[in-house]
Amino acid sequence: MEADMINRAYDRVTVNNDLRETISNLNEQFPLRMYTNVFQNFIDFHISWHWHPDFEFTLVLEGRTEVCVDNESYILSQGEGMLINSCVMHMMRPVPERPDTTVASFVFPASFLESDTGSTLYEKYIAPFIQCKRLPALFFAPDLPWQAHVLNCLWQVHTLGSDPGFGREMRMRNLLCDAWLGIALNTRETIEKALSETNAPIPSPAATSAESRAKRMTAFIHDHYGENITVDDIAASANISRSECFRTFHARIHQKPIEYLIECRISNAQRLLRETSRTITDIASACGFNHSSYFCRLFKEKCGMSPKAYRAERHLNPSTLDLIGQPNRSG
Repeated sequence: MEADMINRAYDRVTVNNDLRETISNLNEQFPLRMYTNVFQNFIDFHISWHWHPDFEFTLVLEGRTEVCVDNESYILSQGEGMLINSCVMHMMRPVPERPDTTVASFVFPASFLESDTGSTLYEKYIAPFIQCKRLPALFFAPDLPWQAHVLNCLWQVHTLGSDPGFGREMRMRNLLCDAWLGIALNTRETIEKALSETNAPIPSPAATSAESRAKRMTAFIHDHYGENITVDDIAASANISRSECFRTFHARIHQKPIEYLIECRISNAQRLLRETSRTITDIASACGFNHSSYFCRLFKEKCGMSPKAYRAERHLNPSTLDLIGQPNRSG
């Protein structure tokens, strides 16, 4: 199976309860997933919080985007890019003045660069970056020559995504390996210093207390969004106080708990409007809204159209769901 560039259409990232991205139709023979993220076509007009064990390169093709990684926020302009480390929580959205922003993403496991985890290549050039949790992400701008080289490699991979010519898979892999070598050469001292400053095992993101609390609370919301839950209920799911709940959401999710809950409810309502024929009143109730009038008003405020108009524009025939407009990232 060949690698194909995916143009998202009315798409969203699907996650499990701890916000790990769930992937369908993964091509294990060539595990490079490439996306052209056209934010204006997104269900929620952004890529919501998620994580995956894979690396992810991003490249801004047009406009400007905000990338939130852990508790940091970066603004990327056209021609700039980023590498997001394995197992790091992140989200992406266009800046308000550029809703037309388009970003290319290249997502791949470490095995795409080197499949033998016991090899010198893996131990020397890949494992240290994965282990260095002080580097959740790297920003690339064309001002520095080595970063310009990385960005040039990404542009070439993006171009190859629409090229059906023979040999493109090898060229893509070689370009990403070339980019990775540039990163390894220029971050070696930083990574070695960070890893030498502690003898303790490197904690995974899920093991850190703040992120662990955030994941427990977001999992609770995803499990109970259809119920009449409060901030106190959300805080109790992580055994923390109400004030600590607000602090954790602010630091890790960059939203208030209720804002995240409403976003979750609206997102699931959108899915039901697209994929089912249930009544709007029934969908409102299933997604935790006690009054359909309030649901319709909030839906229009968030989505720019009424639930009825949204369904008319984006409703999918169940027989075509595997071919177009899947509600999850597929590559």
